[in-house]
Amino acid sequence: AVRPMLGFGSSSAVISLSGAIGMRSQDLIVGRLLGMTATGLFTRATALAGQLSTLMVGAINSVFYPAFARKRDAGENLAEPYLHLVACNTALTWPALLGLALAAEPVVLALYGPHWSDVAPLLRWTALGEMFFVAIPLQMDIPILLGRIRPLVWVNLCDTAMAIALLVTFSLFGVEAAALSRIAYGAAWFLLYAVYLRRLLGMPARAMIVVYLKSALCAAAAGLPLFAAMELGVYRSEMGLLPVFGLAAAGVLCWLAALPALRHPAWAEVRLAIGHARTSAAAALARA
Repeated sequence: AVRPMLGFGSSSAVISLSGAIGMRSQDLIVGRLLGMTATGLFTRATALAGQLSTLMVGAINSVFYPAFARKRDAGENLAEPYLHLVACNTALTWPALLGLALAAEPVVLALYGPHWSDVAPLLRWTALGEMFFVAIPLQMDIPILLGRIRPLVWVNLCDTAMAIALLVTFSLFGVEAAALSRIAYGAAWFLLYAVYLRRLLGMPARAMIVVYLKSALCAAAAGLPLFAAMELGVYRSEMGLLPVFGLAAAGVLCWLAALPALRHPAWAEVRLAIGHARTSAAAALARA
């Protein structure tokens, strides 16, 4: 009775330790190679990009995990609902992260002030890199849910080794290169876990590619107003958050048009949310 618990506990401890090393070593590496100022800039950029993705998908993932547990207990196939989760995650977060990358300068100036203006170019790369990390949700939870924690240990150790090696290599060329390493690491991380979970869940590669392609096109549509403003010279780093919100609102309209046009799987969820919002608003007006 004790042996299975000790086996799971030891594997879980290795995963936790490996993850902690991968996350906490970033500041140590940048600080050792590039100094205190570079560490502050790098940390501020990665934290802002990470906070946005966490705020957007944290609630979604917390709901899906018990749903996957119930489906597992019922003996159902998890491939289709997992692809739906991937579609919802990427449909929501990719446009937001792309918008953050495009509007990095005014966002940094508005939130942190001109003294932190050097964070903006780093935020651009870290936000783009974050798009890879939200593309494979529940990458730790699904293998544990299916009783595959031992293979997950080796995958996680490989993940940590890649993170450290890439950050050290890129940091040799400066702090902006260190921020660029988030894109390189994100791409490698994505390939590692995409291949692992595809085999684990039996997901067809073509279906995954179609979902990612549709989400990428929706994100491009959402970022079109900001990109057009940059190309036309309307966009300025000191323009403040109000014009950025206006361009972001235009991006939301483009995104809403792209979802049904591309028959994105997340469009059904968006329609439900819009319908619920209309019903709640009508009920509130009726009570008033």
